[in-house]
Amino acid sequence: MHKKFGIQAGDKILKINGKAILHKGDFDKAMVKSKGEEIEVLIEREGEEKIFNVKPMEENGNYYMGVYLKMAENNFANNVYYAFFQTGEFAFSVVDNLKMLFTGNVSIDQMMGPVGIGEVVVQTNGVADFIYILAVVSISLGFTNLLPFPPLDGGKVVILLLEAIRRKPLKEKTEITIQMIGFIFLIGLAILVTCNDVTRIF
Repeated sequence: MHKKFGIQAGDKILKINGKAILHKGDFDKAMVKSKGEEIEVLIEREGEEKIFNVKPMEENGNYYMGVYLKMAENNFANNVYYAFFQTGEFAFSVVDNLKMLFTGNVSIDQMMGPVGIGEVVVQTNGVADFIYILAVVSISLGFTNLLPFPPLDGGKVVILLLEAIRRKPLKEKTEITIQMIGFIFLIGLAILVTCNDVTRIF
């Protein structure tokens, strides 16, 4: 453990610039985001909280704080605790990726469909990796299905909200037309993504 800044072995890093550090991923992101600028680190030492101002060191384009992180104990409580926060973090990353897709920061060529997912599954090593991929796909589908776009469930929720505001249902023909337009768009997108997957693999 590096002691130049007053941080000692056994200290528990609680926050960096006011943001909670729940696992190593949070720490790594905080280091990259700092871009070498001084950061405020809140640590816990023997039940007492202390604040240090630290300037990360740069090495080959990466930033470090001169500390080594201790791995959490592999027990049931920790597994549930970190799984909860990592699932939430992944869910928010799905939302962020969708935002980037609609704002043009991510291209359709970077999307992956059933063929691409199948290729990833084939490359998994062991049952644990396979279950992890299944969980990732399930969460992604769950959040995607909540998008306010017909004919997804999120689109149906929007229609129900509009009907509640208007206090009368949409005409059946109008709703069918909206659903069909959305369905055609999704099928077209699925075909495009599948073609990209096949091109990427072969």
